[in-house]
Amino acid sequence: MNSKSSITMLNCSNEYPRTEVLYRDLKENQYPDVIVALTICCLLCVAMLILYIEAVYFVFRFHSNKRQKIRFMFLLALCPIIAWTSLLAILVPTATLLSEFTASIYVGVCIVVFLNMLLEYLGGTTQLLTDMSDQTLTFGTPPCCCCCMCCKCCRFPFNKKTLRVASVFTIQIAIVRPIVLFVAAVLWTDGKYASGDEGEQSSITFPIQVFSGVSTILGVWGLQIVYRATRDRLTMFRVNLKFASFQLTFAIVNLQNFILAILGKNGIPACEGSRGPLMRGSRLNHYLLVIEMFLLCILSRFAYRRQEAKNIQEYSMDGVTSSIKDSSDKEHYKRKCQVSKTIYSTFTIRTNASDVLQQDGYNK
Repeated sequence: MNSKSSITMLNCSNEYPRTEVLYRDLKENQYPDVIVALTICCLLCVAMLILYIEAVYFVFRFHSNKRQKIRFMFLLALCPIIAWTSLLAILVPTATLLSEFTASIYVGVCIVVFLNMLLEYLGGTTQLLTDMSDQTLTFGTPPCCCCCMCCKCCRFPFNKKTLRVASVFTIQIAIVRPIVLFVAAVLWTDGKYASGDEGEQSSITFPIQVFSGVSTILGVWGLQIVYRATRDRLTMFRVNLKFASFQLTFAIVNLQNFILAILGKNGIPACEGSRGPLMRGSRLNHYLLVIEMFLLCILSRFAYRRQEAKNIQEYSMDGVTSSIKDSSDKEHYKRKCQVSKTIYSTFTIRTNASDVLQQDGYNK
């Protein structure tokens, strides 16, 4: 079995090598660039873990909303989890599909968590429907509907029914996608599924990829619908920055892997030693993911590491309270100035009177 695996690896195979084959190849051929890249990835993953712990400590110390604390903890963990699963795929290549499944499921869960965070900022579903009863909900948003005709015909009243439709689009990703990926993982352990396979297994691979892709697109579409309808009301919570970091993470995880898989099928990057184009492309994708997630982790930390009100209603009350406090301080300052002027005037009058009396006494 080992000799067969060695021969397969030497023939520039696209199969993921076992750890003994991979590390023996690294030891014999001594790839300094690979060793340096592995070291950098490990250091970046440790740094992300430290940043995550520090950010979570800040959230639990300075935020009072318990539900939002848990949501922030999930969303802040998105980049570190993707980075650590990518590092696992680099160190243990045969666990690549399992790592990708784990990262994909967590991304789907974070889409639902982000939607619940938006609704919490708005004071809940009931308060949102009351505040936006005179608004419209636009379904003409990417990725499903972004042309001019869709933008004109996909506007509906903002009510309970339309909000439920958008929420179902988002919530289904936390149910459908894990089931599909679990089936794919079971088939993979039996040797009947391989990501990007075009051979005999393509009849099984294609439907799984279609179901997973459709579920992901609908989930992102539902989140976009709610986000675009409410983002102008939530600028004080840095929602645009939070959504930008989340959207960039989602786009990089999906598009980068898709592009490198297409390049790998066309022989880019070229075969090198025991590693074929698809295998090298997969490893390059995970190396890049670790670096990119580190940068996005810093962006996410900046977006979430701040003191916030519980929702827009509490934020408005804080603004009213602060304005009242400022106005009362101004009134107090005005009164103080008036009293000071009165005292000064009285003192001046008395001083002038005493000077006059003294002058009269001197003249006499």
